[in-house]
Amino acid sequence: MFFLISCSSKLEKSDFYFNIGQEYFSEANFKKASKMFNLSIKKDPNNVKAVLQKANCMLYLGYPSKAKNLFEKAMIIDSLSPIVLNEIGVYFLQNDIEKAIKYLKQSIKIDSLYSPSYSSLGIAYSMKNELNSAMSNFNRAIELEPTKAYFYINRGEHYRINAEYDLALKDLNKAGDYSKSPLEISYASFSRGMFYRDIKEYNKSIDYFTNAINANPNNKMSFYYRGLSYSAIHKYKKALSDFKQSKTLGNKDVNKLISECEFMIKTGA
Repeated sequence: MFFLISCSSKLEKSDFYFNIGQEYFSEANFKKASKMFNLSIKKDPNNVKAVLQKANCMLYLGYPSKAKNLFEKAMIIDSLSPIVLNEIGVYFLQNDIEKAIKYLKQSIKIDSLYSPSYSSLGIAYSMKNELNSAMSNFNRAIELEPTKAYFYINRGEHYRINAEYDLALKDLNKAGDYSKSPLEISYASFSRGMFYRDIKEYNKSIDYFTNAINANPNNKMSFYYRGLSYSAIHKYKKALSDFKQSKTLGNKDVNKLISECEFMIKTGA
């Protein structure tokens, strides 16, 4: 009896720390989230959701090799979980689309109602420029879960990249309406910033990138693209500040832009 109570207590504590970690994660506070997921895993090494979220924290914090090890650990714990297969599929979107598709299809085969895998598969097909397959999967995800902000972001980004701007704006606005957590707000705002930058409405793009930064001040790409928008309207001091902050956050591709801004400021352009 004592052993059963003790095990139950450990599982409850694991869930307790996991839930706190989820709160920090939704606030884009990935360092604190990572600490909570660590505590969750210590209490229950087989808490696969904690392992997956720890892996995602590692990706956000810039440790891809650590993330890879954790995803592999999740597969050992539960290789038939649609959640695990989806998260690993999303991970492989960065460098191996065919492998990503393989995992995402496995996820759907195991649970045909698991909506995130359809949206992730839509991204994979969009990256391959297989537009019909992309759309059918984006649409299926939204059909299954019609108030999920990320699904509208993903489909909206697909429309934006393919210059279907009316449809893109409609989806991205819906994403903004459905966003609740700081992380969701950050992504939805960033996507709208990209939209307005594409159509050269730079002041609007700056407003949305600023919203993204307010929701998640650790996203180097929000500073980077806001800096580009400032540069486009010749506000080089503000652009320079953003490029430097993007570099501080780990963006290694801004040195040339920093030099160009410094030159423009020096020459009074």
